[in-house]
Amino acid sequence: MIAPLSLSNALTLIFAITCLTMVLNQRSDRVQRISRLLVPPVLAVVVALILLSSVFDAGLINDALWVGGAIVGFVLGRLRGRTLPMELLPAPGLVRVAQTADHLAAAVALVAIAGTDFASATLREAVLAPALVATGGALCAGFLAGRFLMIAVRADPVARLKNGAR
Repeated sequence: MIAPLSLSNALTLIFAITCLTMVLNQRSDRVQRISRLLVPPVLAVVVALILLSSVFDAGLINDALWVGGAIVGFVLGRLRGRTLPMELLPAPGLVRVAQTADHLAAAVALVAIAGTDFASATLREAVLAPALVATGGALCAGFLAGRFLMIAVRADPVARLKNGAR
C-alpha cells in the first residue's frame, strides 16, 4: 500500500537534495566548522525517519531491516571517519576534511532513495518496496552520521590530548 503524494514526500526529497548540496560544499580546500559538518547527517536522519514512517505494513522484519541498515551504515561511516584524511586547525572547532567519493555517494544515494519514494507516491504504485526504501535511507543516514561522529571525536581538543594528537 502506497500513500498518495503528500507534503512529506516533497519534504523528504527537499531535505535529501539539501543534504547533497551541503555535502558538495564540503570541499577539501575549505575550512569547515564542526557544527556545519553536522547539518548533512541531521538532514539524512530526518529523511530516514520520514521514509520509515511511510512503511505501512510495519512488522518485526521491516523494523529489523531498518535498524540493521542504520547500524551497518553507522559502523561503516565510523570506520571511514577514522581513516579520513583531515587537517586540524589551531582554532577550536575548525577542520579541513577531505572530500571523498563515499561521502558523496551516500548523499547521492539518499537523493535517489528519496526520489524513488516521491515517484512511488506520484504513481501510487511501489517502485521498490517501502521497507527497502526506508532501509536504504537508514543505511545512508547511518553512514553520514558515523562519519561525522568520528570527525567530531578526532577534532575534539580534549580527545587529542588524551590520544597524543593523532
